[in-house]
Amino acid sequence: MAELQANQFTYNFDTSTGKFLNFQVTLAGNPSDGEYLNNQIRVHENELGEGKNYTNVTMNDVVEIARKKLADYVAVKDTATTQANNQ
Repeated sequence: MAELQANQFTYNFDTSTGKFLNFQVTLAGNPSDGEYLNNQIRVHENELGEGKNYTNVTMNDVVEIARKKLADYVAVKDTATTQANNQ
């Protein structure tokens, strides 16, 4: 898979209160083999790290968090271990 690029970065907020709700990052990749990945990941304030909030992080910080969240979402889990733990 080609390197995922952040092609959209949005600040989402409540229009009635003006309060930030989350950042939304769109990550996309399109390698030469024709496969394609396009995901929207939301990053909430509690995911920014200790001492961080919506107003004191950089876009690069948020994109890196989004990349890590996506990697965790798509990581192949050991289904045998999961099934054994559920029994």
